[in-house]
Amino acid sequence: MTKETHYYTFKYQLRPINRERVYNPVPIRKKRLLIGRSENCDIVIPFRDVSTVHAVLEVVGGKINLYDMNSST
Repeated sequence: MTKETHYYTFKYQLRPINRERVYNPVPIRKKRLLIGRSENCDIVIPFRDVSTVHAVLEVVGGKINLYDMNSST
């Protein structure tokens, strides 16, 4: 089984926010991104409070949907 990746023209970006530090924007270059602690995720957040796969971000019809995976760490 091959993992199919759909890249498209850069249009959106995530801007991580933290009171103590400024982070660079993260471009959204795929229609579906996995967010979590796992190295297999597209956006890795290496904190214990973050689940292995914590959320999924999808770009559909010009809208961004963020799905919480309701997982526990």
